[in-house]
Amino acid sequence: MLAEFLWIDGRATRGRWWLTGFLQIAIMVGLLAVTWPDMISTGRFGDDHSLFYALSLPVGWIGIVSNVRRYHDRDKNGWWMLIGIIPFIGTIWQAIELGMLPGTPGDNRYGPPPSGGADISNDMTEMRAQRPTGSLAKVDDDYLAAYAKRYKAEQAAASAVPAAPAFTSATPTGASFGKRR
Repeated sequence: MLAEFLWIDGRATRGRWWLTGFLQIAIMVGLLAVTWPDMISTGRFGDDHSLFYALSLPVGWIGIVSNVRRYHDRDKNGWWMLIGIIPFIGTIWQAIELGMLPGTPGDNRYGPPPSGGADISNDMTEMRAQRPTGSLAKVDDDYLAAYAKRYKAEQAAASAVPAAPAFTSATPTGASFGKRR
């Protein structure tokens, strides 16, 4: 597992790429929370903040490795990650290319598909293929059909209730209120 974060050989799934990105953000926010008050109090942003610099370099390397391995899963060269240098467009490109598009199915020139964290779309396809078709599925279908029939019958009975009588005057015949005789 540690090799996935250190070496650019191999491929990475979308889920692993997103997880790595969120972990990078969390680590950097934590580093800033620890070092930022000192930077503000001293007014110096470059002096003796070795903890921040020492830990941000490995986090940056992990990000590079994650991007390269994800491009490998898309059967592209790792140098494609340099497209992220282009302001705004590069970020959007990488978010779509690496975070949303599926990897190459089967083996490609960078190796076999990543194991462990398979893409959700592949998992859903496998689940649909393994959907039960035996007697339990039939029981479920029969239950739902009976429920639908009972619901329709209840709705028909509710609509068959006679309507309330029309509004009639509450005054007796011949009585007139407000008129003099």
